[in-house]
Amino acid sequence: MSGTATHVELRSYGHEAALHIHDHHHQVVLPRSGRLELEIDGCGGFVAGGTGAFIPAGTRHAFVACAEGGTNAFVVADISLSGIEGSIDGGPARGAGFFTLTSPVLGLLDYAAGSLGARGLPADLAVAWSRLLLGSLAPKERVAAPPAALSRALAFMHANLAEPLTAGLIAREAGISRSGLYELFAVHHQAAPLAVLRELRLAEAVRLLQRGRLPVAEVALRAGYADQGALTRALRRERGATPAALRRGALS
Repeated sequence: MSGTATHVELRSYGHEAALHIHDHHHQVVLPRSGRLELEIDGCGGFVAGGTGAFIPAGTRHAFVACAEGGTNAFVVADISLSGIEGSIDGGPARGAGFFTLTSPVLGLLDYAAGSLGARGLPADLAVAWSRLLLGSLAPKERVAAPPAALSRALAFMHANLAEPLTAGLIAREAGISRSGLYELFAVHHQAAPLAVLRELRLAEAVRLLQRGRLPVAEVALRAGYADQGALTRALRRERGATPAALRRGALS
């Protein structure tokens, strides 16, 4: 897109992490399908379900779509700096990070998804839609950027997927109480810590199956499953696939 034009389109992302910065536009990312992991100026989180992300111009950010073997789609608005300051109280650069999708934002999301053509929204409609979107992101609706304790918890989980983790152990490593851990995950992930852990393990298993030649039994152990059978049951239940099918799909 042009560095000075507002553009709204449907995008999908790859499963390889990428680092990016855009100097001439703000960006809003809204979920349609799949999960996008983002780190915005050092604060990590996900765009999925009821959570979107606002990335101010000039903010370094990293992103990767969760490697779950399926497709992903996000409505992405690249919003020109020209003429939109003041659409959010104090300017769009304030309140950077993740936010809850309120009813007005969900309405705009549904409208955009239903109106997008191959090249995104028409230019005049993209500008009007983006102004409405920014106006809907009132500071009182924003979710605070994930705190350091949550980042520590997620980092510990990622680094120890093969270990028999408990909520108490994760909380201790994060430096908070067990109840505090549950509260953090409820606010920022809309799920319990061990539910997120199961998702991380499954995503890691899918990644290893699709990108390597390790025996399935070894993949299961590295991803934190008791054995190959446990992994196979989890994949059938959550992804409707088997390890062999995922590996064949990656090689085809």
